[in-house]
Amino acid sequence: MAKKGARKVGSTLKKFATFHEAKVLSDLTLEKQGKEYHIAFLLIGYFGMLAVKVCDLKGDIYGEEKSTAGPYILKMRSIRWK
Repeated sequence: MAKKGARKVGSTLKKFATFHEAKVLSDLTLEKQGKEYHIAFLLIGYFGMLAVKVCDLKGDIYGEEKSTAGPYILKMRSIRWK
């Protein structure tokens, strides 16, 4: 898990959880049919569950919602997400 990014994501999720009576679980490994899946954060609330994976990517990230090709990265530089 990307350390700095994961801390920021975790902090944001915990703040959300505090105000919405939700729970945050972190660093989970789930197994299904012999395969292991890592989930950085699991947000559990009135809305159901939201699994969050933290990736260490830099640059302009873009793509289409239903694309199977994955994200594209342009101009390797740092971006602050707000």
